[in-house]
Amino acid sequence: MKKRIVSAALALAMVMSLFTGCGNNSSQSGSNSGSAASTAGSPVTVSNSGSDEVIKSNFTDIEGNTVEIQTGVQFPLKEEVTLTFWYPVGWNYVGEMSALQEGEVWQFMKEQTNVNIEFIHPASGTETEAYSLLYAQDRLPDIIYSDLNKFEYPAGPTAAVADGYFLDLTDYIPKYAPNYSALLAANPDVAKDVKTDEGKLLSFFHIYSGIGKACNQGPSIRTEILEKVGYTPDQLVTYDDWHDALLKIKQQGLCEVPLFIPKEGVMDYQELCGGYGVAQNFIQIDGTVKYGPCEPGYMEYINMLNQWYKEGLIDTDFALNNRDPEEGDVINGKYAAWWSFCSWNGRKKWGGKGVADDFNLVGTAIPVKTKGEKAHYRCPDTIVNSYNYHISADCKYPDIAIAYMDLFYNEVVSLIANYGLGDSHVKNADGTYSWSDKINGATDPSAARGKYVCPTAFYENYTRVSDSWTEPQKISQKNWLATSDSAYVIPVYVSMTAEENEEFASIMGDITTFVQEESAKMIAGNSSYNADTFVAKIKELGIEKAIKLKQAALDRYNSR
Repeated sequence: MKKRIVSAALALAMVMSLFTGCGNNSSQSGSNSGSAASTAGSPVTVSNSGSDEVIKSNFTDIEGNTVEIQTGVQFPLKEEVTLTFWYPVGWNYVGEMSALQEGEVWQFMKEQTNVNIEFIHPASGTETEAYSLLYAQDRLPDIIYSDLNKFEYPAGPTAAVADGYFLDLTDYIPKYAPNYSALLAANPDVAKDVKTDEGKLLSFFHIYSGIGKACNQGPSIRTEILEKVGYTPDQLVTYDDWHDALLKIKQQGLCEVPLFIPKEGVMDYQELCGGYGVAQNFIQIDGTVKYGPCEPGYMEYINMLNQWYKEGLIDTDFALNNRDPEEGDVINGKYAAWWSFCSWNGRKKWGGKGVADDFNLVGTAIPVKTKGEKAHYRCPDTIVNSYNYHISADCKYPDIAIAYMDLFYNEVVSLIANYGLGDSHVKNADGTYSWSDKINGATDPSAARGKYVCPTAFYENYTRVSDSWTEPQKISQKNWLATSDSAYVIPVYVSMTAEENEEFASIMGDITTFVQEESAKMIAGNSSYNADTFVAKIKELGIEKAIKLKQAALDRYNSR
């Protein structure tokens, strides 16, 4: 395989291209010890596997009844098969378990299928580097989680197939994934997003059922602090509102640092700079690709943060910050405001960790320059998530791996994956399901979610999360949606050819490093660049060619 030749150099290149601040090696729980044989192979022979005959397997539904469902192979298998699954967990989903396979749903799936999933979890904070290092291993895990927003093979999944890392699933899915196939056939817009420009299927995507997912993250502030300076969260609409409130918080000594921002100078999905019509990323306006840091609004944003820095509204050493504030800093009340997920707001994430009794984190409107304007860059509403799951070319049992993943897109199995077994759920009067207090009332809801349901069910009914929201969480989403849309966001499903990706990556590595490092310096007031020389340097590094490559990819996506 080509991968044996390129893997070491590729992994080194990927690690070297990571943002500063990453650790060295990730520590992982789980191993490959119980997996299938260490050489790639053709699909094994399984009863009726891949034939034109419709395969039905008995399965226990959420009510405990035995039902027949369509499957890609005959389950349960006659002999147990172990599949390794590289899967970052975040959010402390593992809790006190050693790995997710100890969770109730995964144990149930083992009983139903005779497939044992052995998870490999990179240590929290090392996910990106750990993903890069996968390609230096002699053997890849059978199933690999990727995220189009955070970590994917650098030249793209098409190149990963050509280089011998991932399987092209285009011919496998019609044979072994009847439920996923039916879902795509019934939803052309979903099929558009999960296929390549050439119509290839290279992975299973995380898909939302029903209404999908609306914006669920953004700037948030502790209301018990904010109210002491005369504001409520829904009154923080403009940048001037934010400045006034943060300054009063600082002047009254209500916390050490009013606003937490990460080292790049932007929030997780660029929420803080969206009101300037830019992002620290590529944007598209009416189908035309632009690079946010080259647009005038970007320097307006940087200059604003420079003023806030001088006034002590953000950390003097913010350039050392990661994406989220340290847990100890939140517990000790260092910050008043930061970026947050909706599911973390109110007291949901922090209530059991020792914060003050009146602690209450609530989302604010994504700030704009003038009241009545819209910010056009934020977490997009979506049906297809950026999470996707590849079957590695090393997998000895690709038909079983594909058929197993396909089960989660079946209505019977997805209900269990979403809502769990026994008293993990309650059935509502309208026949729908919700999480019970076993999850909603847990001291650590994230760990309970990992133990009793699939934390990120591959075919996820997002209302299982939003139905569990408290009033502060519902208000958070309402505020974020009030002043924003995602019109300028380039869909993550836009894809380049392997050649384009290679050229794009060679250009953007230096540009991304330059933009992030100089943005931090300009915010702190110690950069030698001004607005004109900053943009000139980005152009010198080749941004115009990168824009052309991104534009061509967007045009192809829009023509799918």
